[in-house]
Amino acid sequence: MKKRFSLRYKLILIFGVLILLVSSIETLLAVQTARKAVTEKVETHLIDKANDVAEIIAGRITALFQFLEGLARMPVLIDQSVSNDEKADVLQKEVALNADIEQLNLYSTSGTRTTKDGSSISVSDREWFKTAVSGKRFISEPILSRSLNILVLIFAIPVYDENRNIIDVLNCVVKAEYLSNMI
Repeated sequence: MKKRFSLRYKLILIFGVLILLVSSIETLLAVQTARKAVTEKVETHLIDKANDVAEIIAGRITALFQFLEGLARMPVLIDQSVSNDEKADVLQKEVALNADIEQLNLYSTSGTRTTKDGSSISVSDREWFKTAVSGKRFISEPILSRSLNILVLIFAIPVYDENRNIIDVLNCVVKAEYLSNMI
């Protein structure tokens, strides 16, 4: 004679398995919902943080352009009777006062500059020069500097005379790390 499970034990077993199954499904759904909610919060926070950092960087870049425009209005840079060596000395003093700036250079509207040792550097093919000589501000992507042989950012602006004619282009060279450090 075989002993069979009573109806009561069968129902307990069936309902126990059902409760276990339902609990497992609810737990999986709760974990999935929580994961999705956390991911959405993190994405929103990262977007907000990126926007905040972008605003800070834009403000610092604007401040650097304002500094350069102030330099470009210096009487010594506008005066055509002042030699290029004297202008370069004035710019070199400004470089010494600002740790972020590697070089400040003044280029003629033809795109050339003469260095202290007498050699000539031409940048007439560079996009930053073409944009600045057309009367617009320019900031480059990181590029390889011909004179420093390192990755740099180039900020360039036109230099105007008293009649608002472009007489030169002022460029500011900063190491590419400048942008990384700001971020």
